[in-house]
Amino acid sequence: PRGGGRGAAPAAGLPLASWEFARQHLREILAGAEVPEEGGLPQVPLSNIKRLFRSRYQTELSETSLGYSKLSDLLQDHKFRDICRVELQGHGYTVVQNFEPPSVTKISLADSLTKISIADSLTKI
Repeated sequence: PRGGGRGAAPAAGLPLASWEFARQHLREILAGAEVPEEGGLPQVPLSNIKRLFRSRYQTELSETSLGYSKLSDLLQDHKFRDICRVELQGHGYTVVQNFEPPSVTKISLADSLTKISIADSLTKI
């Protein structure tokens, strides 16, 4: 039988993704995903996620090995919250990239320089 006699699993023999591997590569998958409309976010149909892990990374993304019975539940775990969210759209469930806005700290070079007037500069010459 196909799969080396280990059952009907198409990914028999592939290593299982760890949490960190899954996070890193899901981020990569979404970074290269299509953006459906201007101003939209990159997204991938939920049904394609496992296939992409197998074809691109030769690794099985197994929700059961990570403690979940459904892939959609796995991807809604707090460990993926900064990477993606799962949304029900017209054509089915979609994994949508989450963007965490970078924290912005305004700095000004002028604030760190000692203010010297032109007159002070000229008197020292």
